[in-house]
Amino acid sequence: MVETEGHLAQIVEEVFWVPPSPGPGLGYNNLFTIRHENSNKCIQVKSQHLILGDCKETDESLWTWVSQHRLFNLGSQKCLGLEAAKSTNTLKMSACDSDLNLWWRCVGDSILSASQNKLTLKNGILTVSLNSSDAWRRSNSSDTICKFSYSEIYTRDGNAYGKPCEFPFLVNNTWYHDCIHIEKYSGGEWCSTTTYFNQDTKWGFCLKRGK
Repeated sequence: MVETEGHLAQIVEEVFWVPPSPGPGLGYNNLFTIRHENSNKCIQVKSQHLILGDCKETDESLWTWVSQHRLFNLGSQKCLGLEAAKSTNTLKMSACDSDLNLWWRCVGDSILSASQNKLTLKNGILTVSLNSSDAWRRSNSSDTICKFSYSEIYTRDGNAYGKPCEFPFLVNNTWYHDCIHIEKYSGGEWCSTTTYFNQDTKWGFCLKRGK
């Protein structure tokens, strides 16, 4: 039996169990560090600031691809953004629903923004440049961070008519970058198909490979 929209919202509000963002070692293959090849240091977010530090798999240094080619950081619960101005381009962590440029792709070993600026390390500072040749790797591998890029997860049942999940999505002031499970709620893992679940209550059970 499929639960009604109102019933699901009630379950969420009662918070039977909504898991925290998964940390390292929990079997989430979509999590990775972003390692600068030459310096062998990884991008971290500390107090909302972007720095290069060690590559320990902590929430500060773990990233994942989410909807619309965005890079989501577990620790800050925000997306990597680029604030473009006439004289400069500034990297910053921003809410994932921000109007900033949050789009990133890989070109060769580089990480490229929608404005064609490439992620680079200059004098120890993380910035962007049109002419950068800096190589960035996925965790301790020789792969680019796009080796396992984001793949849309579609839904069944619920009230979203099969639309894909929207990641990250907000439930009770917490952002989720993967499908979640609510204890005592049969049917499996589910997701919101819009950014704000409590506002839109559009959802469906996740259709994942092998499940």
